Amino acid sequence: PGAVTVRTATLAAEVDEDIVFLKIDVEGHEAAVIQGMGDYFDRHRVEFVMLEQNPTQMRKQGYGSAAELWAFLHSKGYDLYDLRLMEFEAKAGPGPAHVVLTDHNKWNRPTGFRELEQWFRPPQAASPWGAWTDVLAVRRPR
Repeated sequence: PGAVTVRTATLAAEVDEDIVFLKIDVEGHEAAVIQGMGDYFDRHRVEFVMLEQNPTQMRKQGYGSAAELWAFLHSKGYDLYDLRLMEFEAKAGPGPAHVVLTDHNKWNRPTGFRELEQWFRPPQAASPWGAWTDVLAVRRPR
């Protein structure tokens, strides 16, 4: 097997309209995706951005801190939520089982983003890739 050529493009070059939900899962390259969007956040509304984010891999890839990326999204009008702080559990009800949000934090993770990034140092033992989190950025109403 030889080399495979793959065409790449930025989201801004391919899409010129508002987006309801943008999912980014790129194993530590989240900052490159956001940077590649250029001024997209100024020209269009992106209602929700979900990042599966690995701060350890971001640093290894040379993209700086996760907290800087979170601060950038906040400056663009987003409120951010660490979804790994929200535990879900199935509850039996009168009908089929349903899922409800619990309020416990079994990992004792910090709630502030700067503190959360520090929590990832040193890399967590869960994986050689380090620990990860899901961050949901929700666009604040204008």
